[in-house]
Amino acid sequence: MRRCWKDVELLLDLLIYLVKNQDPNEVDLLLTNSDSHYKAKKATELLRPVHRHQPRGVTNMEVSLAKALQKHKAQFRKGELGRPATLYILTDGNWQYGDPATPIGELVKDLHKVGAHEEHFGIEFIRFGDDPTVETKLNALDNLPTGW
Repeated sequence: MRRCWKDVELLLDLLIYLVKNQDPNEVDLLLTNSDSHYKAKKATELLRPVHRHQPRGVTNMEVSLAKALQKHKAQFRKGELGRPATLYILTDGNWQYGDPATPIGELVKDLHKVGAHEEHFGIEFIRFGDDPTVETKLNALDNLPTGW
């Protein structure tokens, strides 16, 4: 992600601008290769830590995604739907460990149990770079069976 970080910052600025009025509370931002979690209503407040962040180290996308989905899954397991939400994952797809299909599948099961429709919670992978193996990997995640 290091080589495309400036592009990530630009897109994140635009995404925050587009979604900030959809949630009456705040926008959540998690950085997967750290335990950093930020909440804010203003794009500048969320972008400040992103500008300071230096992508480094390794990412276990299964663990990172499970953490990001934790509060939603807990809510669904209590039988509560809550507000519809979308999780945007900006990635180069070159995570070193973990299979994100596992936490996605668990989320889908929890959504089915509470009778939610597919539109209630979305996960969007936004890819940076042009590695064809990454494109194949992300397409496979996009086409997971709905009956998990």
